Amino acid sequence: DEILSLAFKNGRKLLMFKTAVSYLDSEYFDRARDLFRRIIRTDSLNTSAQFLFLFSSANYFYFKNMFTRALSLAERAADMKIDDNLKARYREPLKRLITDLAGEVKKKHV
Repeated sequence: DEILSLAFKNGRKLLMFKTAVSYLDSEYFDRARDLFRRIIRTDSLNTSAQFLFLFSSANYFYFKNMFTRALSLAERAADMKIDDNLKARYREPLKRLITDLAGEVKKKHV
């Protein structure tokens, strides 16, 4: 723990967050969402972790062909008020995901 505290100001929480983001960026959506969920359990006010949990979960369910659930999660993420840097980084991928999911849901109901 002492090494973590030296390497990362917020220690374990920050390390978990950075690891979760790395999993997300590598498209390991299941691992990313699990870590974001753990972070939220210890810090329920962490809107960045909440947003990234929703975004990684939406992608996870997209690849499980659970399009309606994925779309709901993606839309919740899009509606969140989050840090501008985080929003800028994920704005386009989130828009593409919502567009793809809306198309899949529409196909399902035709």
